[in-house]
Amino acid sequence: MTEEPTIEFKNKTVKLTAEPNVNIEDALNSNPFKTWFEDLPMTKFELHSVHFQSVDYFGQRVGFVKFKASITFNGKFVPGIVFARGGAVAILVKVICKETNEEYSVLTVQPRVPIPSSGFPEIPAGMLDDETEKFSGVAAKEMEEETGIIVKTSDLIDLTKLVYGERFRGSVYPSPGGCDEFIKLYYYQTEMGQEKLEELNNKMTGLLEEREQITLKIVKFDELWKETSDCKTLSALFLYEKLKKEGVIKK
Repeated sequence: MTEEPTIEFKNKTVKLTAEPNVNIEDALNSNPFKTWFEDLPMTKFELHSVHFQSVDYFGQRVGFVKFKASITFNGKFVPGIVFARGGAVAILVKVICKETNEEYSVLTVQPRVPIPSSGFPEIPAGMLDDETEKFSGVAAKEMEEETGIIVKTSDLIDLTKLVYGERFRGSVYPSPGGCDEFIKLYYYQTEMGQEKLEELNNKMTGLLEEREQITLKIVKFDELWKETSDCKTLSALFLYEKLKKEGVIKK
């Protein structure tokens, strides 16, 4: 008889179960679940059991994990369904035109099935693949893959750290009632000629092996807030403007 899998939480043994065809070991070892579980002891939650409902793979790597945790808070059960996808990064870009000194920003426009939208505009962004990656490195990589703009990590301004220090993993938690996703926000400024700006506008980019179909859109920086309802774009813009107003960011 196979012994039922368990984990230890606050000196208690917690039972693990799963739907048929769900690999519990893969779910346990996934970065999203490990990050969630490592943070849990720092709360007042009590964990009683975990039931893994599904695991989605990106090739050989676990991408998303959905599970139901039996959780109590102050002795009462609270909703514990979690869609675990882990951390992500996003970059607010300001491009100053060399000839006119006008300020622009870069948006990526791509199909988004969950909304659904055949072309949703948002700032360049990407997921953190594993816990060993540095956020700034992922941000620079995603910037190059999605826009073709090569960025040094030293030129990225960490908006999350400037505002929150180490209090939060990210600047934005889009849906904390059901998803663990957090987004670390950066700001990047560069100069570019008019011809290069025109070349970038409507340019097709993205990694074919990751099934990305991205079109770039160049918009005026001061009109960026009207171009999209994307939460990471609006949040990055808000934090940037507040930090600039307080003199923390000079450019």
